Amino acid sequence: RWTAYQSPNTEDWIEIDFGEEKSFSKLAIYFYEDGGVTPPQSYRISYLAGDSYVDIESPSLSPNKPTSNVPNIVQFPVVKSRVVRITFKHQVETRTGVTELIVSNDASDDWILRGDVAISARKTMLSVLRQKSDFDMEAWQSLANE
Repeated sequence: RWTAYQSPNTEDWIEIDFGEEKSFSKLAIYFYEDGGVTPPQSYRISYLAGDSYVDIESPSLSPNKPTSNVPNIVQFPVVKSRVVRITFKHQVETRTGVTELIVSNDASDDWILRGDVAISARKTMLSVLRQKSDFDMEAWQSLANE
């Protein structure tokens, strides 16, 4: 689980570095809620293109409003990048928490990343990458890149 609890920022982000370019078109984000941690007011997805981050324009969001304890599905045209970033605009009185993140290529329905989010604000997460057919929850490991 990752939270921005007690962050002084109005926005925080998590970033996943796949280690090499991957094609992806879908994310599932599971938000955490407990006291001072709630789903964000809003969020945006971006990817690394060269040396700059590019926001994904007009993604399809379901549900439309970030909601805890259900998959928040984000779909968009396929992009190819080594890095995906999710920037959260926090609620006024609380901060954002994420328990699970799934990244996939909807065209092939292969999981690029699935696992618990185990990072802190403004850190980069490195993960063991698996294919859906090879998915084993016990096999997933996440490391925080210092």
